[in-house]
Amino acid sequence: MFPIDMKNIYIIILMSLIINTLALNYGICQRSLTKTNNLTFDVVFAGTDSEVLISDATAAKFTIYTNSLTRLTISFVLPAVLTSAGNPDIPVTFDMAHCSYRKTTNNPTGSTYFDPNTTLTISGVKNREYYYVWLGGVAHPPNGTPPATYTATITITTTQY
Repeated sequence: MFPIDMKNIYIIILMSLIINTLALNYGICQRSLTKTNNLTFDVVFAGTDSEVLISDATAAKFTIYTNSLTRLTISFVLPAVLTSAGNPDIPVTFDMAHCSYRKTTNNPTGSTYFDPNTTLTISGVKNREYYYVWLGGVAHPPNGTPPATYTATITITTTQY
């Protein structure tokens, strides 16, 4: 942990997961979705944007295992702000430069970027494949933001059909 002083703001985004399973003419689609890392902005400074790239150790990371020949969709419900009781909200943004996926290889280098504000559909998904998803973002703490832990919930939903 870093020492708390008036310049430091601790920001953590807590992740929650929702897994939807949709079976259409294929029987029951079995797959798994695992969160392997939370998105954490660590120490940021009031008045200075703080960016987490997909390649950063503090980016969110998810692993999806497929068990059906089908399509896979990935969608997020993303917060617009980070909150802390009694403190002003901190705006946070997510865009195509901060979200990607990759089939089979657990490394964001060479991954495919996509906009986390829209649903991604991947066709040609094979039986027993792994997909890895990374999510970063940008926190925009205004001048005068007091030090505290700020949180928000991100929901990821996957569907196979």
